[in-house]
Amino acid sequence: MIELISALMVGLLLLVVLVVFALRQGSTARDIHASSEFPGDPRHSGEFEVCPPELVARIFSREDWALILQTHSPSLERLFLQERKRIALLWVRQTSSDIRQVMQNHTEAAKQAADIHFRTELSLFLMYIELLLMCGTLLLLITAVGPPRLQRIASYVQELSRQISYAHEPFARSSPGAATEIPTSP
Repeated sequence: MIELISALMVGLLLLVVLVVFALRQGSTARDIHASSEFPGDPRHSGEFEVCPPELVARIFSREDWALILQTHSPSLERLFLQERKRIALLWVRQTSSDIRQVMQNHTEAAKQAADIHFRTELSLFLMYIELLLMCGTLLLLITAVGPPRLQRIASYVQELSRQISYAHEPFARSSPGAATEIPTSP
């Protein structure tokens, strides 16, 4: 019985350490995110562009990691993982932030729409909640195991964000005053 309690305490302590570590890494990603100035940045245009699947695949690429491992250079491996983690964390935070904005725009457009379908809205909301949970999980996993092992999860998050942005398009087009908030598709 004491062994079980000890194992649970160690597990809880490990979880707390991972969360603290993820939050510290997240602040670095937020600093990078706050200073980013790239063309097409949704914060500047009021639009949301889904990141191309090829870019997401590259950020989380196992092939790049395999190439770095062939150098047998611990310092290069460490640098590669640090930079890849920063980029991956930035992508997850950007995706999460952009989808929150899309959902806020959708909520505003839905308030003015006459033809709301409860089942469709519920499905979209559940997809949104799933995406937020997946983004949170991905943030923790990126800091714990690194991006090269998470390509399938990242691709799923990217696809989910694409589905949500596409689901919002008809509302944005039909809503008066929402023409500037139409998300763009790739």
